[in-house]
Amino acid sequence: MSAYVADWQGLEEAERVYYWRLCRLLDLGFELPAAEEAASSDVDLHAVERLVSGGCAPNLAARILN
Repeated sequence: MSAYVADWQGLEEAERVYYWRLCRLLDLGFELPAAEEAASSDVDLHAVERLVSGGCAPNLAARILN
């Protein structure tokens, strides 16, 4: 899945979802603290992706959607 987490198999489902979201946010250009906060929130990750791919700064995209 991603190089950020070495052992996906050893994680509970909720942890896998969190780390998948975290990795995706890091790939989108989020700094770690902001990615951690957004990964643990209920922000719509697909909406964040659309905003960032449209040129919006990652941290601004997360603030807009929170």
